[in-house]
Amino acid sequence: MKNKWLHTFKVNRAVDFKEESTEKNEKGEDVKVTKVVKKDRPVLVRIRKPGRKLFDEGELYYGVKLSEGIKAGLLTRALLAKRYQNDGGSMSEPEKERYSELYLKLFEKENDLQRLQVNLEKKSEEEKKDKITDLLMEMSDLRRELQDFETAQSSLFDQTAETRAKNKTIMWWVLQLAQVEKKNDEIKDYHWYKKEEKASTDEEKEELEKEIEKLEFVNVFDGEALEDKMDKYDTLEDGDDEFWQESLKKLAYFVSYWYSGQADSEEDFERVEEFLLAEGSEESSEENTEESFEKESEKEEAAEEEQAEEEEEEAVEETKLKEVLVEPEERSEEELPEEEDDEEALKELDEANL
Repeated sequence: MKNKWLHTFKVNRAVDFKEESTEKNEKGEDVKVTKVVKKDRPVLVRIRKPGRKLFDEGELYYGVKLSEGIKAGLLTRALLAKRYQNDGGSMSEPEKERYSELYLKLFEKENDLQRLQVNLEKKSEEEKKDKITDLLMEMSDLRRELQDFETAQSSLFDQTAETRAKNKTIMWWVLQLAQVEKKNDEIKDYHWYKKEEKASTDEEKEELEKEIEKLEFVNVFDGEALEDKMDKYDTLEDGDDEFWQESLKKLAYFVSYWYSGQADSEEDFERVEEFLLAEGSEESSEENTEESFEKESEKEEAAEEEQAEEEEEEAVEETKLKEVLVEPEERSEEELPEEEDDEEALKELDEANL
């Protein structure tokens, strides 16, 4: 049976889950108690495969948006590229050489990955998994450096009519193709994951696949008019539901690859998802590194402040000690004659008394 969708992926969602337990009442009798708790459940989100009619509408939409950009005064890529060509190109010779070198390395790594997946060298599963992980990380580094080049180059063409029309059309495709698994009205939950956890044999997995095929999916962005779909997108994007935040991010990511011709088969989408997971783990690692660095900086600042306070207290104590131990000031020469005069006056007084 031919699939009617391009790709299906899972996103965890917090749903109401009923838990039954037995408790003692005031009389000491066993009573069944039902509590509703929030639990994360994997929910299926998929991108349906467009038909000929929808392709025609998509091409028309792109053409309309391209014309709008040109009428608004945006240059086409051809005209802008011609201007750069007249000026000697947008990349220097060393940049061109480095860019070609990176592409060649990435091509070699992709070939190595394909050979590992086929496992012609009969490596063990653990060794194969480790090497695939290392290759994916190396490919991710190469892609990041290539992306820096391409970002610098594409930024020169960001304001072209084609780029604007492409971005608008990708959004249009997301609004048309996104679907989500419908919640089971009887149990108010998504129940297929329970069988997935228990499925161990090939027969059980085949039964699960058949059951998933029978699941009912609904359009994420309902409504006939495009504006209605856009309003629904804005509402979900501006909301605080983590499920929709993650779903919209993945939908845009997958549809972008599909629209640019880099993902068409299920294997292509699985590879794209691996890239997405690798990028996510790297981002979280960088965030953790930044957090730890901030904590270390805070500790150092606190230690420096504490040391400064101690030094200031020591300085104050030292000043007080000096004030206590300071010697009495010697009398000035002007004061000495006054003391002599006082002694002479006392002697005269004594003689008069005698």
